[in-house]
Amino acid sequence: MKTNNTVSIMTKVSGTTTNADAMPLYILLKKKLSADQTVVLSFRNSTPLSSSFLNSSIGRLIDEFGFDYFKSHVKIVHCSKSIVGRLKYYFDGVKQLNH
Repeated sequence: MKTNNTVSIMTKVSGTTTNADAMPLYILLKKKLSADQTVVLSFRNSTPLSSSFLNSSIGRLIDEFGFDYFKSHVKIVHCSKSIVGRLKYYFDGVKQLNH
């Protein structure tokens, strides 16, 4: 891993509900993960996350890079209790699909 970057979701996207909302985050993270960079992903002040948003950003990256690679390269920080619950539920589902 070459470098460490902090990405604040709410400075990169206009919302967290649609597939289109997720595209700027997906493009940015794909570039960093393709370069073998680690990323600190901050959910500070994030709005609620929809399945569409997660599928088109994090889910798509996991499909492309694999769950273990994603987990080793992306650290998630600054989450509200509801965001933590949503992400845990999402990642549990991803793990079940990959087994």
